[in-house]
Amino acid sequence: MRKLLAAVLLALGAGGAAADPAADRIAQRLARTLADTPVLRAEFEQKKDMAAFSKPLVTRGNFVFARGTGVLWNIEAPLKLAYVISDERIVEIAADGKVQVKSGQDVRGLAQVGRLFRALLGAQSAELAENFDAAGSESGPAWRMELRPKSAQLAHYLKRIELSGAQYVEALRLEESAGDVSSIRFTRLRAATELDAGERERFALR
Repeated sequence: MRKLLAAVLLALGAGGAAADPAADRIAQRLARTLADTPVLRAEFEQKKDMAAFSKPLVTRGNFVFARGTGVLWNIEAPLKLAYVISDERIVEIAADGKVQVKSGQDVRGLAQVGRLFRALLGAQSAELAENFDAAGSESGPAWRMELRPKSAQLAHYLKRIELSGAQYVEALRLEESAGDVSSIRFTRLRAATELDAGERERFALR
């Protein structure tokens, strides 16, 4: 998760241009869906294929997307670790309850990580177009979008991001230029009208 967030952070320095028509339609459709979804919950499985290792690192857990608030990313296995991601900062919560806070003053651009990460989950066209060249394809309700970084500096670290799904983003694949690949599959996506008490408590740490 740290490396995924770091790669997303690098996207903040890129310039802007419009996506292709299919990608723009997909982004607008998902944005409309999320506009009517105050809270979105899902389970996830992330596989990290690293060039230096023969077997992928697999992590499992769940996440909560709260519109206007942030993302709560809970890793359940192989270790317990949680991240509260907002526009202003990232809060890391260890299994023993220890909290570490990183603000925009700690790392350049970190104040915008939450916004861009939510843009990746929600395929929000303005944020995506600002940082990536996008291409999309549609087949009935199913869609796929490919994002490639615009700046040479970003491309040095990040090769491309692929997103796919139907009503929501169901899969995300991030290819790093060094050869490492992170694949995340979201399952049991379900909308809700409000956060539960435990989620509100964690988001209060942001």
